[in-house]
Amino acid sequence: MLELYTKMNNDLALLFKWCQNNKLRPNSSKTSYILFHSPQKRVLTPPTLYLNNHPIMRRDCATFLGVILDKHLKFSAHINKVVRKMASASSILVKSRFSFPLNVLVQIYYAFIHPHLTYCIEVWGTTYQTYLLPLVRAQKRAIRIMTFSSSQTPSKPLFNHCGIMIFQTLLKYKVLLNMFRIVNNAPKDSYTVHLSTHSSSRLHNSGGLILPMARTNYGQQTLLFKGSVYWNELPSEVRKCTSFSFFLRRLRDLLT
Repeated sequence: MLELYTKMNNDLALLFKWCQNNKLRPNSSKTSYILFHSPQKRVLTPPTLYLNNHPIMRRDCATFLGVILDKHLKFSAHINKVVRKMASASSILVKSRFSFPLNVLVQIYYAFIHPHLTYCIEVWGTTYQTYLLPLVRAQKRAIRIMTFSSSQTPSKPLFNHCGIMIFQTLLKYKVLLNMFRIVNNAPKDSYTVHLSTHSSSRLHNSGGLILPMARTNYGQQTLLFKGSVYWNELPSEVRKCTSFSFFLRRLRDLLT
């Protein structure tokens, strides 16, 4: 552990020097780091990291590009943030539903709720179902508000009527769009080098993928693993699509 932190401090010193050479001023007081680890793994108190001879703070969570990352990568804090934003947007629907028809309410949904649901959903949406339940309930509440339905009304017919994807379908849709880009267009970098078609003739000819090795639940929640599972569930004729627009249409028809 000490050797690792020594290397990290050396790398931080090189980073600070690079910033200086490029006329950049990193703010040590606003710099922090997260030590990602399993909840079951006991973590000893780590040595201090320094940037420009100033100690940087260790945090349990931090916001990076709009997504809250926590030390266990459960994304519960980010999901709670999305739920709060959805609750605020639902209040707009409550006030608007008496003045506008359903098609306008659907547009309001897509303007104020849908962006929060879909932003980086491929990253945080594959977490444990337990953490996603409040978000699923918030989406159902929004659709019931729009349709003047009671809390006991089954939500699936309401989603179909409004032409809105339920959360799990939306997650699958977004993940599969990324998988299409990875399979067909992505360069063979360190991320996609482990992605390969299945060696068996039946799955190889249909475009099936070998599941990446995942020894933990974390591994099974990655885009590459979950995406490979979703990809293999697609009909072979959809997997063989080479046109993104055609794949997009076929996928929407399949999921809705």
